[in-house]
Amino acid sequence: MSASEERERWELLPGAGLGPLWFGMSPGEVADALRVSEPQKRVGGPYVYNKQLPCSAA
Repeated sequence: MSASEERERWELLPGAGLGPLWFGMSPGEVADALRVSEPQKRVGGPYVYNKQLPCSAA
């Protein structure tokens, strides 16, 4: 992407989603939203919320 091209901007909606990605979407729905041919293999996880980690709201 050249400096003169505009990047797509995604809006963050806390607790709901980011751009075209929404909590609760299936892998197929995510693939469609990201314009890829099929869901990709999961790497990492499972991701678990840890209450002991510091968290700040901006």
